[in-house]
Amino acid sequence: MSDPVLDALTQHNSFLQRLSSSAIKEIIQSFNGISNQYLSRLRDLLDELSDAELKALASAAYTTPALREIRDLFKEWQQSIAVTLPDVFAVSAVS
Repeated sequence: MSDPVLDALTQHNSFLQRLSSSAIKEIIQSFNGISNQYLSRLRDLLDELSDAELKALASAAYTTPALREIRDLFKEWQQSIAVTLPDVFAVSAVS
């Protein structure tokens, strides 16, 4: 014999799992979208660096305008993720 309460709880749990999976996929898609934009810009900036600038970058010495632009790109990327992902999470948590 089937217990209606147990069936309802099982169905509810199943719906929660689907919603959770959907929310995670949305967050990952948002993260990937943001990151792909910044990675493309970073790749372009890195391609333009001289050997000396690459060595300076490896030691975290942002001594030229190009290196400071890369540093600023990382800060902007981090800020973008810090703002966007919580917003996406909040929307999915409320839904």
